[in-house]
Amino acid sequence: MILALARATKFAIQNFWRNLWLSIITVFILVLTTMSITLVVGMNVIGQQIISAVEQKVDVDLYFYDNVSEEQILQAQKYTQTIEGVADVIYISKTDALAKFRESHKDDPSIIAALDELDENVLPASLTIRAKDIEKYPGIIEAFQKSNFNTLIDRTDYSDNQDIINGITQITQRAYQIGMGVSIIFVIIAIIVIFNTIRITIYSHREEVGIMKLVGATNWFVRGPFILESVLIGLISAFITTLLFGTLLYFSDATVRAFFSGYDFSIFVYFQKHLLSFVLAELAIGVVLSVVSSMVAINRHLKT
Repeated sequence: MILALARATKFAIQNFWRNLWLSIITVFILVLTTMSITLVVGMNVIGQQIISAVEQKVDVDLYFYDNVSEEQILQAQKYTQTIEGVADVIYISKTDALAKFRESHKDDPSIIAALDELDENVLPASLTIRAKDIEKYPGIIEAFQKSNFNTLIDRTDYSDNQDIINGITQITQRAYQIGMGVSIIFVIIAIIVIFNTIRITIYSHREEVGIMKLVGATNWFVRGPFILESVLIGLISAFITTLLFGTLLYFSDATVRAFFSGYDFSIFVYFQKHLLSFVLAELAIGVVLSVVSSMVAINRHLKT
């Protein structure tokens, strides 16, 4: 068994090198296929991770009129905590708001100087609401607006983050649709190329295959070298795709992080954490496509 496997492996490697240019073209097509599928799946996963990172920053800020007392705000806070879907409600007093504003603008002397010239604190007190799920925000806002406390609110700040999430979702969905179409085309091309590659290899060894069949070799013994050759092609393509995809993420990471500044997400770090999953996925795509295509070609030849 071990000897047969060793011979089949040797035969597969010899076939690969004897038809080097054909093997390179096959690997190239398979790399394009696995790369396109990986990009589609990767963009979808990364898009979801970015949305999740953005969602962690999403909250609703309710700003109160200046004449609203602290007692009324605390009552509003207590009521808001009872609304379904609310995870946390943080009260930010006028004093706290001023301290935060000073801290965020400490490097801008003109703003600090302008604040010092004011006779009173003009920043409003507010409640920051965080939901258990981003989909709960519309219901939470609606419930608060129906309460008696809504008359105490000067303005509500929520829409900006929602616009970002909607934009990311639309881009991700559109890219997924286009990517799937491209991937299907490449899959079809890869199957055709691998199919013909194995057929050419079998044809070039038709005499050896005929002799093996005459002396009673089983079909699996005949298939072995060609299947291993297709596995080798799949392994090489998976390695190249993983390397290319990792390189692409490495060089695009800074751009993505700059675009989503303020959100703790790195596509390259995510790739590193899930490297094993990516590699296994690449191997599965490359090897399965290659082996299935070669099996079809081999079966057609053995039946003739």
